Amino acid sequence: MSHEVIWLTMGFFLIWSPKTSDPIAMSTTLPQKGQKIKLKLIRESILPDNRNYYVLVDKQQQRFLLPVDFYRSYGLKPGTTVDVVVDHVNCNGRIFIEPEHPRYKAGSMARFMIETLYTSPSGFMPAVVTDAGDLEYGIVFPPGPPPPGKGVLLNIRTVSKGVVYPEWPAASSEKMKVPEFPVMANYQGTYCLQNEEKHHLLIFNHIPALVKADHSPWFNPIAGTEIECLLYGNKNGTWRAEPVNPAYPFGLRMTMEVIRAYAIDDLMRGLKQWIDVKDESGRAHTILVGAVSRYESGQMYPFRVSGYRKGRVVWEEY
Repeated sequence: MSHEVIWLTMGFFLIWSPKTSDPIAMSTTLPQKGQKIKLKLIRESILPDNRNYYVLVDKQQQRFLLPVDFYRSYGLKPGTTVDVVVDHVNCNGRIFIEPEHPRYKAGSMARFMIETLYTSPSGFMPAVVTDAGDLEYGIVFPPGPPPPGKGVLLNIRTVSKGVVYPEWPAASSEKMKVPEFPVMANYQGTYCLQNEEKHHLLIFNHIPALVKADHSPWFNPIAGTEIECLLYGNKNGTWRAEPVNPAYPFGLRMTMEVIRAYAIDDLMRGLKQWIDVKDESGRAHTILVGAVSRYESGQMYPFRVSGYRKGRVVWEEY
């Protein structure tokens, strides 16, 4: 691959030729989100990030890459045609593509087997279900009669990075906007769901949301209490709760010392600029910024808590 320069386009990457400023056989229009494309898999290659990628090509001989780790179970082989759908096109024209799953299709129904079924104080029923390949999924059933029998039909909401997302039966059908500020949700209990991992069940406005216990080890709720949290939409149409960290409450403004500033050219996400900082308690944080040129090591700069992701504090510039 030393004779080629790679330009990332969305989940896949478009390969540029060093002999010209134009991409190889690039078309004049970008694919649109939801568009289906047929690509031919020509080989596997290890790139400078030391990750293994499938190299695919379209009819115009534009080349695309797909991370092997996400799709090894698909059984993709060189010389075969791969049906993909455009999942996203970002502002830089990078194109992220999802290959068709060998068993499941977004929007279709699939049968799952109920392995474990719990009942919470509010009547919501967290459960573990398995698919035909014995993969486990954590879902929540609505209050009411429990599902009859061991089998249940679930809608496949989407497939992303090779992961199947069955839609919960308890998923809300209302158009609830993601709150810009914390809300108070009722803690219902902690349950072992997908792969025996513990999840806290929270209920906000009759809508269930889960918190993965390992993501917030400081969070030890008491049954029946109200929990301050932020809600984020999941890929399966449900909600993820992020408890507000008492040490770093939402909206907190803090001046922190910059330890170093750097840029990483991520093959999947493009060029990202980061700074490592130390807060007034000596704790370290990493912050995504617009331009590292604004920051100097050893200097103090203000930042604000804008949210949480998998228990980690998300900071923003201000």
